[in-house]
Amino acid sequence: MEYPHNLTVSERRWFDLIQQCRTSGKSDAQWMQEHEIKSPTFYYHVKQLRKKACDISKNSFSRQRNDVQEIVPLFMDEAPSVKSLIACIDNSTATGKHDLIIVLLAAELGLRSGDICRLKLSNIHWEHNTIEFIQFKTGVFNQLPLLENIKFALIDYLRVARPACNSELLFIGIKNNYQMISPSQMHSVVSKYFKVSGLDISKRKHGPHALRHSLASNLPDFSFRSATK
Repeated sequence: MEYPHNLTVSERRWFDLIQQCRTSGKSDAQWMQEHEIKSPTFYYHVKQLRKKACDISKNSFSRQRNDVQEIVPLFMDEAPSVKSLIACIDNSTATGKHDLIIVLLAAELGLRSGDICRLKLSNIHWEHNTIEFIQFKTGVFNQLPLLENIKFALIDYLRVARPACNSELLFIGIKNNYQMISPSQMHSVVSKYFKVSGLDISKRKHGPHALRHSLASNLPDFSFRSATK
């Protein structure tokens, strides 16, 4: 098979996997479940390969059904409402650096607030560009891509904003003696920027769950979508 000249070995591997999926006669969700590949990881690579002008086939299964549509997940440059929320975060302050990571983890990777507050430094695998952890709610192992914008925001937060302490937790509180931040505090962080951004929240949820649900609603992986409820 001929590949675009600018693809790395890893990108060629993902190109082959995506093409296998799209020509399998199965839905993306079915194929990913059989191959134990996470939706955010799969669609991240679809997006990256399309940026390099790769010809990614549409799902043949989807074309046979009027009720299924191939949709790429919400990323910052494709989601005006989330983009405006991000723009309200003052990343020049320690608080802003802290809050930015929380919002990005919920909006771009779909992490639950209970998982965000329990993330440990050891869950970040810099050498593999992954975030790996056991989901608190389900007990299921989860591996997600460490997206470039999240990676650099994490480095900035760890170098400048995270309080110096011996805790393994990624996010810790100062007033509670460097213990875990609660899910309700995570909700308060995200909710604050929904309000500051001027988004209409009168008839919508406005915490981490809303960002997670926004991501899930744009994925044809129905098992992932139902898990957000």
